[in-house]
Amino acid sequence: MQHQVLPLSLRMTGVILSAMSRPFPVTTAKLFYRLYCTPPALKLRPVHQQFRDQAVLQHLQVTSYPFDNAPLKVTTYRWGTTGPKVLLLHGWGGSPLHF
Repeated sequence: MQHQVLPLSLRMTGVILSAMSRPFPVTTAKLFYRLYCTPPALKLRPVHQQFRDQAVLQHLQVTSYPFDNAPLKVTTYRWGTTGPKVLLLHGWGGSPLHF
């Protein structure tokens, strides 16, 4: 059986959160929630930026979750004006430009 080792950054994050959890439980929970709910940073390649520049960009505001009062902003991209419409949804940490 192959043993997988977590990257140092993830191991250190676990150690820090664990050490903070007893003296600062609320702060630790908020920090963990923010880390858990933030997708990884994404660097766009020049070809992706060029493709994005050809799109019509729109921002929609949708109803927030019952446990959160902040409205949710959804960014949409549209290419072309004819033909059938296709809705594509990317995954966590992905980009619509990956399609």
